[in-house]
Amino acid sequence: MTDRERFLSHVDKSSPCWTWTANKDAKGYGRFRFHGRQSFHAHRASYVLFVGPIPDGSLVLHRCDNPSCVRPDHLFLGNYSDNLIDCIRKGRRTFPCGERNGYHKLTRQSVVEIRTHAETPTMVFAERYGVSRDAILRVKHGETWKGVTA
Repeated sequence: MTDRERFLSHVDKSSPCWTWTANKDAKGYGRFRFHGRQSFHAHRASYVLFVGPIPDGSLVLHRCDNPSCVRPDHLFLGNYSDNLIDCIRKGRRTFPCGERNGYHKLTRQSVVEIRTHAETPTMVFAERYGVSRDAILRVKHGETWKGVTA
């Protein structure tokens, strides 16, 4: 049996995703061992078997966001930055905002003050709160702290 045949014997093609049915890790990613070689994530093995080699330093990402999916046309190459951007775009990863961010310098109260007194020069608030002029401008223009209204 070839690697490709053995691989496909562990795949369920009954849905749009090809679901890996053999062993999986805690996050749902399948594992596949090429004959006599190390174990690979099943989606990476699928890419190698059906698309081609994976360049050094590249990741194999999922268009479908299904860790168990090994369908070749649901997979694409990227780097760590691509993976993070893809993750954020799809809403799988969010960053703490406002006062939940441990590095915040502004508070809801200071944001209300900045927006209430928008005519006050930006530098006054920047110096008062120890942030940049740009940070104050982003607050004034509603680009940050979007959930806070004056």
